[in-house]
Amino acid sequence: MINVVTLRGNLTADPTYKQVGQNNSDLCKFRVASSQVVGETVYIDVDTWGKTAINCNKFLHKGREVVVSGKLAQDTYKTKEGNNATKYYIVADIVDFIGKGAQEQGSQSNSNETAEVTEEVPF
Repeated sequence: MINVVTLRGNLTADPTYKQVGQNNSDLCKFRVASSQVVGETVYIDVDTWGKTAINCNKFLHKGREVVVSGKLAQDTYKTKEGNNATKYYIVADIVDFIGKGAQEQGSQSNSNETAEVTEEVPF
């Protein structure tokens, strides 16, 4: 079965970063607003891990445009009222930083950067 999602949009808030588990794995979470049709916006949460999480925490902020590629995941939980609920989100493998965010306007930084799950580059 194929489970691939690609989404383009803007961060709705600054990302949150933490280290979790016994190995202190890096986790960075953020929400992306994506306009499907004029006047119709979809909000989706994104989780990133490892080096991608570190780079997202370092370079992303509210308003920054991104293209996120990864897989769709879901969590089920009980609400305060005791009802079952489901939350869908993206576990990102690749996050492309597009354009300049609000904090970078007027700076000389690179306009397109990529945070990707990769190990050492051999060159």
